[in-house]
Amino acid sequence: MSAQPNQFTGLWNGPIDKNASSVINAIYAPVDPTIQLFIGSPVNLIAPTDNTILPNVDLLNETIDIEKFYGIAVAGDKDGIYPNSGSGFFPGSLIAEIGDGVRVCTQGRCVARLRTLNFSINIGDPLTPVGNDSDSLEPAESGDFVVARSLVELPQADPSLVMGPVDIQREGSLP
Repeated sequence: MSAQPNQFTGLWNGPIDKNASSVINAIYAPVDPTIQLFIGSPVNLIAPTDNTILPNVDLLNETIDIEKFYGIAVAGDKDGIYPNSGSGFFPGSLIAEIGDGVRVCTQGRCVARLRTLNFSINIGDPLTPVGNDSDSLEPAESGDFVVARSLVELPQADPSLVMGPVDIQREGSLP
């Protein structure tokens, strides 16, 4: 998969409005050390694994309650270099391995991995982490835990994993 041009200027490394959004620095400390973190993936807050002063995060997965969603990983310290917003990106952009620093957008607008295999996505659609592999967001259905709203319209497509802007607002379970 080749890199796409950055069509979402201002959303790449976190929120576009510092007064309405928040980004935190954290340490990627996955329970499974073989799991790598990719840009736009949902993460959850976990207990620190050592004496770090930064919070620790892990990829949200099926063994963790989706209601513990903490934010979207928007940048990482892979090999000591943060991604360059001018170089483009694609859903497979690796940003962190175990012990690396990451930036997590916890509220507001950012770019996220969106899954469109079985769904089209409209502007304003409520989004939830994908059930089994929760490395992306998809449209929420009744009873799902809403973590964000879509800021882009995307058709049902294959490849099913694309990048798109979202507004992170934990809304709770969809009636």
